Amino acid sequence: LNGAPNTSFLSDSSVLDAAGFVKVDEHLRVLGKEAEGWFALGDASAAPGVKLGYLARAQASAAASSAVAEAR
Repeated sequence: LNGAPNTSFLSDSSVLDAAGFVKVDEHLRVLGKEAEGWFALGDASAAPGVKLGYLARAQASAAASSAVAEAR
């Protein structure tokens, strides 16, 4: 493990930052036209803060709430 996210499958898109993390807004929505309706969290996201498992659980709850709000 080198600290780099496993996001190579997205390398042909505009959703990655220079370090290979998925660019997200404050609601964990992925930034980029091809990513409408996508959310990213945990180690793969460029969300600020440290990359720890328990924080990913909190991000999952936040992303789910955002997805439900958008679906309404």
